[in-house]
This record gives sequence, C-alpha cells and structure tokens, in this order.
Amino acid sequence: MKAEQLRKSILQLAIQGKLVPQDPADEPASVLLERIRAEKQHLIKEGKIKKDKGDSVIFKDDDNCYYEKTGSEVKNITDEIPFDIPNSWEWARLKSFINVVSARRVHKSDWKSDGVPFYRAREIAKLAAYNKVNNELFISEELFNTYKQSGIPQENDLMVTAVGTIGKTYIVNNTDRFYYKDASVICFENRYGVNAFWIKNIMDSPYMCEQIKTLSAGTTVNTITIEKANEYLIPIPPLAEQKRIVDQINVIFSKLKDEI
Repeated sequence: MKAEQLRKSILQLAIQGKLVPQDPADEPASVLLERIRAEKQHLIKEGKIKKDKGDSVIFKDDDNCYYEKTGSEVKNITDEIPFDIPNSWEWARLKSFINVVSARRVHKSDWKSDGVPFYRAREIAKLAAYNKVNNELFISEELFNTYKQSGIPQENDLMVTAVGTIGKTYIVNNTDRFYYKDASVICFENRYGVNAFWIKNIMDSPYMCEQIKTLSAGTTVNTITIEKANEYLIPIPPLAEQKRIVDQINVIFSKLKDEI
C-alpha cells in the first residue's frame, strides 16, 4: 500500500474510534459538548457572541436511532450517520463546538509589498502542506490594527481553504501574525478547548473530504461557505482520547516519513 493511501486509512480508522482503545475513565464527549453549550450561553448573555438559532444537539434514543434537536424541532437523522462510533463519543455539527467566521474585505488597492502577511487560499494550502510559505502579499500595519478590533486568527484556530482546492487546513500557532482573504479562506475559531490537531485530522480524513466535496457541489467553482461548514457532521471523542489519537497518528506518520 502506498504511503498516501496508508495515511488515509489511518485517518479513517482514527475518526471511527478504531486506532486507539477507549478508556472508561475518560470524561465522555457528551460532557465536553454540554460544557461548550453552557459556555456559549454565558458568552451570549454577555453579548460577546450572537445567539445561533440553528444550534443543535444530536442524540441516540432507545430505538437505536439518531435524532437532532434544533430549537423545538426534533428530526430523525439516522440516515445521515455514516458509521458507528464508540459509546463515549458523540456526533455533532461543526457549529456546536467551532465558530466559523470570515475576514473583513481587503481590497486589491490595500495590498502592499511589505507589512503584515495577507494570505489567500494558495498561501493557506502551502502552509497546510509544508508549514511555511513564501508570501508575496501584505497589508499595512494600520489596516491590520483596524481589522484586529473585529477579530484576527488566534493560536489553535484553523484556517481552511474555501475556494478551488478546498478543505486544506492550517493550525494557527502562537507566533503567527497575519490577515486573510474573505471568501477564499474561512477561519474555524477553536475557542472551546477541542484539540486543534484532532480537528485537522478530521479535515484531512477521507470521510471529511467526501463530505466537503458533496456539500460544495452545485457551483461553478468548489466553495465552502460559512453556512455549509456549520452543518458538517463531526465525530467527537473524549478530550483525553483526542490527544491519544493525535499522538498515535503522529508516531505512525513519522515512521511512514522515515520509510519513504
């Protein structure tokens, strides 16, 4: 099996809970999601985030079917569930634990040859693949500081290519300082404690690549919109297991790299 095919197989096993054993001592993912819902409600009351009318909770009932509660509406979504997951895991929409946002508009007339790096989808794709990029576009410090007031990418957020070659994902580190192009890149604000590397592994998995492709169909150019991204169906392990899975993937991928 070629290395790339093996990587995909490993990621698929990982997101189905088949890569590392479950630990009964782990706090279940349901507790994590409930804690996130409580934190979001607190932030809504403080006026720091807007109330999401479409916020949902997915649960499995006694009839062994999956249901999604959105507001007062409850819908059977069993047909949408692609595979079984361990009992300590949960299914959730991306919007349940991530704030999906875009940038403010930066006009071409604001592009500079130096200043603060300005990334389009092509730069994010290179960062996702190589963790570095030779950037050619910038914006002024003044404009960056203006836009900073309405939010810029923070450590452990994930930048996702949203036009063309879609779904390439880069994790923001603590030394990054940049702005990004609206529409061609979207930001997954990861502010509720979910493991950023787990989310990236999800985004790189065959399951997620197919989901992104399916939900992005019907347009001239493949595009991820905030609305579509919010509805992604994601398997969530306990936090402790997220770390174990990420660590195991890193070990396996490192060995694969050494063998190439």
